[in-house]
Amino acid sequence: MEIQEINIQVINAMNCKLYKNYDVISVKDHVIYPPQNKPICRSIARIILDYLKCYKDEEDVIFPIPYCDEESNCNGRLTIKISREFIVDETYKTKKYDKENDIVEKLSNVSFLKMLDKENIRQLIDSLKLIEIDQDRLIIKKGEWGKGLFIILSGKVNILGYENNILYSLKEGDVFGELSLITDSKTCADVIALQNSKLLYLDKFNFNKILNEFPYVQRYFITLLSKKVKDTTSLWEQLVHYDISGKIDEYIISEVISMLNQNQRTGELKLINLSNGTAFIHFKDGEIVNAKYNNKNDTDAVFDILLEEKGRFEFINVLPKRFNNAKQIAGVEYILVEASRRKDEQTS
Repeated sequence: MEIQEINIQVINAMNCKLYKNYDVISVKDHVIYPPQNKPICRSIARIILDYLKCYKDEEDVIFPIPYCDEESNCNGRLTIKISREFIVDETYKTKKYDKENDIVEKLSNVSFLKMLDKENIRQLIDSLKLIEIDQDRLIIKKGEWGKGLFIILSGKVNILGYENNILYSLKEGDVFGELSLITDSKTCADVIALQNSKLLYLDKFNFNKILNEFPYVQRYFITLLSKKVKDTTSLWEQLVHYDISGKIDEYIISEVISMLNQNQRTGELKLINLSNGTAFIHFKDGEIVNAKYNNKNDTDAVFDILLEEKGRFEFINVLPKRFNNAKQIAGVEYILVEASRRKDEQTS
């Protein structure tokens, strides 16, 4: 039996007596749980009921609430985002972690949180959920849209590649799931529990919130993203020496751009059959020095390219002479993170 948790996130609160931005209301087994020490708004409760009846198969739904309950004399306005969160079955057990001091100590040793003080880490606890997973259970399925980041508290997991070959194993303190969150793309590998494991789960909304609040964490994940792309993508070996080509729905364009950058490639990335025609990105020693698409140039063109989901691409080791002395338009790491942020803003 599936247990589905739904999160209602306040993304724009104006003159509201109850809630502020980033407050989260949860629904589990048709029971509504308001933010801690706050009552449930009747206007939101009615919308939740409508959602359960009419929109239950939608991934994310945005609801503006132009006015609140007249009976409460509240003239506040809200915009809320309703999202289905991590779905588990009867062999999973999800709960809030109730040993705060213990979890703070464990999180302070997690790679991307080491630079945060314990008070900052303590503030993150309410955003985390503990998930207990049995051995051999599939945690992430390749090809699905990423929904969250996982931190291993205990146990081990395997990252599986083609024909279930083990790419590498992860242990206590390691993280996974961040690649698809940063690139806002589908997952590129299966993840399975090698042992009975305890994981901490951080949903996309709170992950992005942490990135915005802590620049160090953002820099860490940019570096980690580059390393994991190298480890997990079969395209990597081709990028060192050869021209490459492929379909956009098979290879993530942000990964291709990141790998060209990491390998310090020089040449032209041409993308065809996009929704608005053909696009070009030119690289010099791994840096982007020119881009053109949809009547836009440079970073704006790249941002539009990264929104495309269908088409083909090819990279050749020849840079047009007119770009020989061109300077980089912006750092690749900045472009990828900013593109993801812009896409999140569009969907919200």
